[in-house]
Amino acid sequence: MKKIFTLLAIALATLAASAAQTTKVLVDEVWTRTDDWQGNHQQIGTSEFANLAAGDKLLVTVTAVSATDDYPSVNLQYADAKWNWTDFAETDNRSVSLSAETTVPYVAEFEMTQNMVDCILAGQALIVTGGGYTGSRIEFVHYEADPEPTPERTLWEGKRVFNNWDEDIVISSDDFASVTPGSVLKVHVTATAAQSVGVYLYDDLCLDIVEQKWLWEQTEPTDVEFTLTSDILARIASTGSLRVRGTNYTVTKVSVVLAYSRDVTVGKYGTVCVPYAVTSPQGGVFFRVAGYQGASDAPTAIVFEEVESLEAGKPYLFRATADQITLSYTGDAAAEAGSENGLVGTFSGCSVESGKYVISDNKVQKCGEGCSIAANRAYIDLAGVPAYQEAAEARNVVVFAFDGDATGISAITSQTASKADGKYMVKGQIVVVKSGKAYNVNGVQIK
Repeated sequence: MKKIFTLLAIALATLAASAAQTTKVLVDEVWTRTDDWQGNHQQIGTSEFANLAAGDKLLVTVTAVSATDDYPSVNLQYADAKWNWTDFAETDNRSVSLSAETTVPYVAEFEMTQNMVDCILAGQALIVTGGGYTGSRIEFVHYEADPEPTPERTLWEGKRVFNNWDEDIVISSDDFASVTPGSVLKVHVTATAAQSVGVYLYDDLCLDIVEQKWLWEQTEPTDVEFTLTSDILARIASTGSLRVRGTNYTVTKVSVVLAYSRDVTVGKYGTVCVPYAVTSPQGGVFFRVAGYQGASDAPTAIVFEEVESLEAGKPYLFRATADQITLSYTGDAAAEAGSENGLVGTFSGCSVESGKYVISDNKVQKCGEGCSIAANRAYIDLAGVPAYQEAAEARNVVVFAFDGDATGISAITSQTASKADGKYMVKGQIVVVKSGKAYNVNGVQIK
């Protein structure tokens, strides 16, 4: 029997290590519940379940089953705040049936529901009852939540002292497989042995792939940052690795902070959908679908409202204000690309059904056969677009008006300010008014 318990303990320890869980032994003694459900029971105080959460498990080891009990089973109850023994709900995992054919030792497993968690934590104790069996051990298995993916990934960690040019840190190109242009490589330098130190990045052929960064009289630990362009990532992929080199400094970590960038044309509209939240998108003005105008069976326009930040996994429209949009990631990743108000996003690219719409050349274009969009884009499913309801608070909007199957931008309007000092429209162009003087979008005063 001791050998069996040892093997069981090893198995549980192995499972805990592989599934980020902890196992706590609550009872390690023999007790017997008779056929008439009398005899010993096990009472475990609520204080033993400090980390209890839905999905956690209680494991009750059964070493013998009565041959005379018609319905042997292991049951759970709880003592409420007044120490009344109370049944869990019928939908809870409150009973495990046994039989004379049950092979012992047998582990009766109870997975905690949210109701069971609430009852136990609000009461005084968990009670292990039932009848027609002998038990010998009770264990509580708590499952640690898997850490959410974060925008910063560690590529290498340790301690490397660079004393000469023959040493380097080698990072496989496989670690950059999902890294997108615009991401930032960070080399964490903790100490320097000279007044000026150069940090170099090479490819696997020992050729420079980016201009080196220099530290001058650096006395405190610092992160040396390199923005990863599409060319740099292509070099890493084609040669097989990235190498960090230099001399007279110490490195403890190399990481990459994920981001997304795309070359665009100023004034052009496009769509974007990325897996992480973005608090301060750069290089454009971003919008969400607000709704359609006109009749439900014959919309005349789609209205987009400006947003200041982007949610993880949601698609957006943008108007480029620079030759590149850059989205620095924050928070946790969305598991998959989502949709909102008929704007449907994709992380990897997808085909678009005939009859759906895409943004192309500053127009809403209706798709025919063979239509598709690239990765991190979005298309419009008009059936999912709600009727437009003008917001109570002032918001900047852009309106795409339908004109057959291909449409141009009919208006860019602002609801944010009066014409006395704000923005308004003149012949389809945003005009900014400051102190009674009108300027166009390029800052030129309109006479």
